[in-house]
Amino acid sequence: MEILVKSLPLQRATMVWLLWVTGMRIGELQALQWWRLDWERTTIRVCATWDEAAGRIERYHSTKTTCSDRTIALDEKDLDWLRKYRETCKWVGNNDFIFASRTRCPVRAGTPCAVF
Repeated sequence: MEILVKSLPLQRATMVWLLWVTGMRIGELQALQWWRLDWERTTIRVCATWDEAAGRIERYHSTKTTCSDRTIALDEKDLDWLRKYRETCKWVGNNDFIFASRTRCPVRAGTPCAVF
């Protein structure tokens, strides 16, 4: 998997890496914002999802169930991917989506899937 990921553009590689190591759903990955990443505790909080099929206002909402809300431990390798990616990001404010498109909305769900 590492060989595949390293051959991808950085944004897509980071997305695929996080999906692989965390088991997040694509909608959860899309909804991640920078403030949910705790660099000191090396964790990321998953408590929202992005639904492209919903109306424009309802796209960002809580996860499917309260059991889906979780904090995921990250290791140094995971944080390295995120650090490298963050250096290339145009929007890195706390409320910005980690994987934002040019419009500041989350990238399309098919972006990480285009690898396969």
